[in-house]
This record gives sequence, structure tokens and C-alpha cells, in this order.
Amino acid sequence: MKRILVADDDATIRRLMEVFLRTLGYDSTIVADGAQALEAAHNQPPDLVISDIHMPVLGGLELTQRLRADERLAKVPILLFSASISQSDETRWRDVGADGFVVKPPTLAGLRETLASMLGG
Repeated sequence: MKRILVADDDATIRRLMEVFLRTLGYDSTIVADGAQALEAAHNQPPDLVISDIHMPVLGGLELTQRLRADERLAKVPILLFSASISQSDETRWRDVGADGFVVKPPTLAGLRETLASMLGG
């Protein structure tokens, strides 16, 4: 079973992602910020990371940079998400090495499609 690490400071989004990922058949670790995500990734490397861009402590862009700098985690696919995306946001997430972007709140169908394409199934 593929394991997905999700970082978001919004409790509602964390609960939604937990339900969606369970429904889609993924194992998940859900945390409240990028620092917790970094620690969780080091403890048990995930198959994919989904992170909010704007979080206290450590945001998604910096989390992506740190994951990319770690040779054990550098190849893990990363999806960033936020309630909206501007052209500058898209440039920034591409520049730090994220593999994609999801507008939140995600839909179950949209998440299914995105994860299937990124994880091969």
C-alpha cells in the first residue's frame, strides 16, 4: 500500500484528506506543519508528499526545498496545495522542485486522478 504524507495547518483539511486517502486505499500520515512533515519523512520515507504552501513553522515551499536536499527523500513526488494559485505561486513551486499543485479543498475524484497519475495506478 502506498503511503502518503500530508501537511496542512487546517484541521478540516487534515480530516478531509485522511478520509479521502483512506477511501482511495492509501496509507497516510497527516501532520499540522512542515516541520512535523520533515520529521515524519525522515522517520519513514513516504511514496508521496502533499503539503499546504502557507503554514506556520515551516511552509510547503521550504519543506520541498529541504526534501529535495536530502538524498534519501529527493525523488519523492511532492504536491503542493493552497486555496488559490497565482502565476508567481506557480513559478515558485516549480522553482523549488515540486511536482504538481492541487487547489484546495480537493475533490475525491480530482485527488484520485492526480494520485493515480503520480503514483502509477
